[in-house]
Amino acid sequence: MSGVIVLLLTTVHKSFLLPSEAVGMYEDLRKMAEKSFVTAIDEDIPFKVETDASEVALKATLSQDGKTVTFFSCSLHGSELNHAAT
Repeated sequence: MSGVIVLLLTTVHKSFLLPSEAVGMYEDLRKMAEKSFVTAIDEDIPFKVETDASEVALKATLSQDGKTVTFFSCSLHGSELNHAAT
């Protein structure tokens, strides 16, 4: 059965063209997103890193001028749960 699915996935590869208006809107959106990410960080302003740890998770926030630039969090699993949260 899995061989049939692989065959279907590899042989039913059809491409389709997007209307030029949709391609233009995608490009505009991509450029705006790219610009917003690039301008979100000003290397002349100091960064602030805040971290927090609990018995089951870690989190960190990178901010600049009181605004969050990025955020990270993860749950601890297995042997990671054996370490102290200090």
